[in-house]
Amino acid sequence: MSLFVLAVVTYLSFIAVGYPLVGVAAYLVCCLAGLAYHGSRDRPLFDERDQTLRGTASRRTLDIIGTVAVIASPAGFVYYTVIAPSASTPSWLSWLGISLFLLYVFYGVVRLYTRYER
Repeated sequence: MSLFVLAVVTYLSFIAVGYPLVGVAAYLVCCLAGLAYHGSRDRPLFDERDQTLRGTASRRTLDIIGTVAVIASPAGFVYYTVIAPSASTPSWLSWLGISLFLLYVFYGVVRLYTRYER
């Protein structure tokens, strides 16, 4: 897992410095190293404890995000159509990317909480 995190950090670092192709190459090397490491292990990478942890964290994430979405979605719709219809909003693709990123960050936080709660 840490090799894939290293791959993303390396990729973003090289893009920030101005070497996007080097970043892509470093990303691929790190991902291939992670896959090679996974294939060389004699025991499974995840076991039943990980499945229980993942299931609990996923259920909690969906419970919390679902509850917030039931309140926030209509409120956002009303705000941008009734209260401030001339307010500039990001394009739908930007909202999708931001929402997906925040969902994964939130899931990571819930998973860490679930892991250390036990």
